[in-house]
Amino acid sequence: EAYTPTALEEEMAVTAAKAVSAEVAGVDIIKGDDGNTYVIEVNGSPGWKGLSLVTDADVAGEIADYVLRRTC
Repeated sequence: EAYTPTALEEEMAVTAAKAVSAEVAGVDIIKGDDGNTYVIEVNGSPGWKGLSLVTDADVAGEIADYVLRRTC
């Protein structure tokens, strides 16, 4: 289902991607039973299947546009 990440979750995702030098990454984040938020995985080449089910965004197109902006 669609989900809007909190500012903390966005910050955690960006920090996690930077930690593995990934400009584009899928970052899996969960809330633990203890109430804390955890990054459990960073994928440098995620499949986007789950993401495509919960957003109207053209994820592949957005990534292609980003790469073109960075290389042109």
